[in-house]
Amino acid sequence: MLTDVIKNPAIEPYKIRFREGDVLCYEGDESQDLYILVSGQLEILKGDRKISEVEESGSSLGEISFLLDTKRTATVKAMGDGMALRIPKGKVNRFMQDFPALAWEIPRLLAKRLDRSSEAFYALSEICDDLPDAVLATNHEGNIISWNKTAERLFGRNWHELHHTRNEELYEEPEDFKRVTEDLHAQHSVREKILKIRHPEKGVRYISTSTNLLYDGHHNIKGTLSLSRDVTEHLNLQKRYHRARLWALPSFILLMLIVVGLLVGYPQLFGRAQLMDIKQKTLRDQIRKDYMLMKSLLGDAFAEKDIDHAEKLIRDFYIIQKDNPPPYSVVILLDQEKNVFGAFNLDGKNEALMFSSYTGISFKKCGKLPYRLVTVYRVAPGRPMGEKGIEIAFEVKDGEKFLGWLLFQMDMKRLKNEFEADEIVLCR
Repeated sequence: MLTDVIKNPAIEPYKIRFREGDVLCYEGDESQDLYILVSGQLEILKGDRKISEVEESGSSLGEISFLLDTKRTATVKAMGDGMALRIPKGKVNRFMQDFPALAWEIPRLLAKRLDRSSEAFYALSEICDDLPDAVLATNHEGNIISWNKTAERLFGRNWHELHHTRNEELYEEPEDFKRVTEDLHAQHSVREKILKIRHPEKGVRYISTSTNLLYDGHHNIKGTLSLSRDVTEHLNLQKRYHRARLWALPSFILLMLIVVGLLVGYPQLFGRAQLMDIKQKTLRDQIRKDYMLMKSLLGDAFAEKDIDHAEKLIRDFYIIQKDNPPPYSVVILLDQEKNVFGAFNLDGKNEALMFSSYTGISFKKCGKLPYRLVTVYRVAPGRPMGEKGIEIAFEVKDGEKFLGWLLFQMDMKRLKNEFEADEIVLCR
């Protein structure tokens, strides 16, 4: 159909040719011309990140700014030589009258693209619903536009009560939320701020919230992304511990020694154990959360064993979390036979990997947990028997097809000093 239209002499004024590296339009531009790809291949960029490629002849480009009368939402760049039709906004109606064969082709391709986007959005929603933290996304006006099931449970609100609700309406103390907002715009991200909410069934609850600003390619604020979890029990434990200390102070010196041992010493040890249990559970949750996020990012790169692409995605993932570094130092990719085809040191050190294959190494099951435990011994100065290391192994699948393994090489110093964790804790 497009081939016949291209042969029409009347189409000549609309034809443009491009070469590799040419930019048809930039993100944030005011232009609203409509493009139709005739031949060649184009990449779509948001900021510096490629989000898709277009190579199907007849595909339309720039339709969002054209239909919604807005600035360009992405940059379109040529990956090679080719040709396209550029239709100025004021001439689109005339163009459709002159070439009615394309009038139905354009909405058909738009519907096809929307269908693919809907499938991708559904997949991401499924991943978010499996996260232990509540996820909330807002637009630049502060209205909630997306969330996961954990958020509905945490705030005790359904779809109708969350959709396009103002973010500040979720919290009990407007001044506290205002201060968080001010810090967010000053620092671009806010970590672990405690805010009060009122759950319709559980009453007053306290949640720890980390929030990041979202930007477009021109560094304009597009909205926010927040991760939250309930820390009410943790705070109550701290309050009880504080009251116990105050109660013991007026006691007699002799009794104080006994009371401190019984009412301060024991709660202190008990409170520390409770806090350590929380930290250990957070450790296990973070490992699973990082796997889910990394699996969604590495899907194509893992299947194609594209090491360069995989390394870039892992580096970007680590940079995003630099304020909250993961408890592992190396990410390892294995194929179906447990052979290493990619290993990435998150701290940037370019050290040689001890094992090029894990074929003879046991992957121990951890009950109902979604990962397996790998215990290895690496050569270390002054340790002829080797230094013990722990790695967490996740299966990677594409549907039902088994692709290989994703391993996290745990930071042993952090496991011991910060989490007091070993194989038993990780498999608990």
